[in-house]
Amino acid sequence: MVNIVDAERWHEWGPEDYVERRWNEAREDVEDLLGLELPWNSDRIHDLQVELIDLCVWSLVGSGGVVGEEVWSALDAACEVCRVQFVRASLPKGEHRLSFEVLGRSLETGSSGPNPYTMAPDWLAALWLGLVARDRGLLDVLRDFEVEWMRASVEEGVWFDPYQEQWARAWQMLLRGERGEPVAQQVVEVMRLTDPELAPVAGAESVLQTEFPSVRLLWDVVSGSRSEFPVDVRVALEANKEYYTRPVENRVRMREGFVPWQILGPVCAAVDSGFEVGVQSQYLPDALVFDRRDRLRSGDSG
Repeated sequence: MVNIVDAERWHEWGPEDYVERRWNEAREDVEDLLGLELPWNSDRIHDLQVELIDLCVWSLVGSGGVVGEEVWSALDAACEVCRVQFVRASLPKGEHRLSFEVLGRSLETGSSGPNPYTMAPDWLAALWLGLVARDRGLLDVLRDFEVEWMRASVEEGVWFDPYQEQWARAWQMLLRGERGEPVAQQVVEVMRLTDPELAPVAGAESVLQTEFPSVRLLWDVVSGSRSEFPVDVRVALEANKEYYTRPVENRVRMREGFVPWQILGPVCAAVDSGFEVGVQSQYLPDALVFDRRDRLRSGDSG
């Protein structure tokens, strides 16, 4: 077991009631969105996704790290919302109607074609959720999602760095069952593109402390570097904690600082491939990393 000193427990976030307030706000916002009699367009679907992730994170933090039913329920609902967003984006605008269910509510939306919430960074954000939840429906949709991201980003007015598209392509290759040199070369290209000079949109600090460490975890999985993996998980957690505890931009209260999905996702993928995590940390709740995997292996999809 690798011993983590600084990244074992969550950092301090300020007023004692802050998390409780965020938790309650997320619950209310989810209910409000589900209760509005308005069309489920791209913006509204995205808003629901954001609030569900908020509910998942603040429920987890508010319970002291206990992954209870509300955490799983919010995570599964967020995955379903992501799945629908990408399905509708893969179909011609206005030509199809899609039904979906969120927290017991039956909803309907129309196909949209590529939209601002299905660009490469959104694909990666959805991937992390799918990997943690072991949501095969979402992962299959992401695997099959084909779009010229850079062209679509210009049309939608959404800007991101080249490494994010190539990072998504590398994960797509894995989801399709590809292995070996082509995948390794793709990950090497992603690592090259995380040079801060080639990533002006994300910025050097974000790339070096929150993105590159996650790419490194992908490299460990692709290259089979089992002995390196626990060390790289530790480095990723420590870098993420350092980034989110700097006294700038109120980062200390950002949800990404408490649940680093870009680390959790690759860790879950690695665990499912037989890797040892070698790390214990509140930032990597055991229940999210292991419980659903163990239930799926025992034949229970719940």
